[in-house]
Amino acid sequence: MRAVGAGRVGSRWLIVAQIGLLLLALVVMAIPIAGIPLVLGQLRTLCATATTCSDTGQLTPESLRLLEDLGLSLDLYAKLSVAVPAVAAVVWISASMLVVWRRPSDPVALLTGSFLLAGSVAVADGPLRDALAASNTAWGLATAVVHTLAGVALGVLLAVFPDGRWVPGWTRWLPLGWSAYAVPHVVLPGSDTFLLPVILALVLAGAWAQIWRYRRDSDVVQRQQIKWAVFGFSGALFGWFAVQTLGNTVFADQLTPGSPWVLLFSVAIRGVWLVVPLSIGVAVLHYRLWDIEPIVNRTLVYGALAALITLTYIAVVVGLGTLVGTHGDSGASSSSGTLGLSLLATAGVAVAFQPVRERLQHIANRVVYGQRANPYEVLASFSRRMAGALSIDQVLPGMSFIRARRSVKSR
Repeated sequence: MRAVGAGRVGSRWLIVAQIGLLLLALVVMAIPIAGIPLVLGQLRTLCATATTCSDTGQLTPESLRLLEDLGLSLDLYAKLSVAVPAVAAVVWISASMLVVWRRPSDPVALLTGSFLLAGSVAVADGPLRDALAASNTAWGLATAVVHTLAGVALGVLLAVFPDGRWVPGWTRWLPLGWSAYAVPHVVLPGSDTFLLPVILALVLAGAWAQIWRYRRDSDVVQRQQIKWAVFGFSGALFGWFAVQTLGNTVFADQLTPGSPWVLLFSVAIRGVWLVVPLSIGVAVLHYRLWDIEPIVNRTLVYGALAALITLTYIAVVVGLGTLVGTHGDSGASSSSGTLGLSLLATAGVAVAFQPVRERLQHIANRVVYGQRANPYEVLASFSRRMAGALSIDQVLPGMSFIRARRSVKSR
């Protein structure tokens, strides 16, 4: 069995990598520290119209009145708006430091730490990063380099995770492709749209490399690590898509520029991305402690339930409201009609919740566990196989077969 990060580098290159990681950590930690005062001063100032504060998070006078009606002050709103990305950045940085501290001589751990450090700038502390980049040219260049490094580190990590080997062999060329993306991304600001096909192709190539590795060149331990990493990235992407969809549909009226509700949207976005550093930390350090299958099982069930409840509510309230003419009308009749549709949607969800949950649980069990999903089905299969058995020579092989189907697959 190959150990985690089995590939080792020479001591000289290891020292160079550790020094580079330390310098990166200093820059990454300096970005939120230097950006917090700038963003606080910005958010404590009102903007005249919603169009002028679409990218800054500043409130309009109307939004300030709504905030005060909720019992909150402008100063508290500014502090909370700064605390959300700062706390998210701390989680990413802490996960990086923990991985490197536990495995300081492991090249995969160093690469993972680099990705988590740079990812904190790319994902977690966006408002702090943007305010700092707009204030100073040098900071703008530094944030662009770190942001680009996050993508490059992710691409290389997809090619060599979890044991540090380039598997399959063509993945050795992926760093060249990521370099071709990195240079124009730093030198030519605003080139993201042009580089989007390149980024997509490189990410898909890395994902395919992980699939190939999982199916053909991984042992039990490495498969468990890959499961944790895939769970983190796929869960974060699904959560991000769900939050964005809800923000653009159900809560579109509340999430207008200059609205205090944008703060809750920021919490949700950064919250779902925290799954990435946590799952990668588990994949590298504690993959033996927790079984991934039950977590994936529950995520599938309750994620699907949440999506179905949301879609049901939208279909009943918005769809039927538009059909019967209550959506968009004014007056007491419109309010009572909308309330009636909301109650109808709630009642429908309550009635269908348990049978739908059981059905989704059955599907999730099949997806995650396969033939091991339902013990009653396994016992029934055992009874059918043993019904025609006439001797102990036929019974024992059948029992071994059923035991094998019920046993946990290699992880």
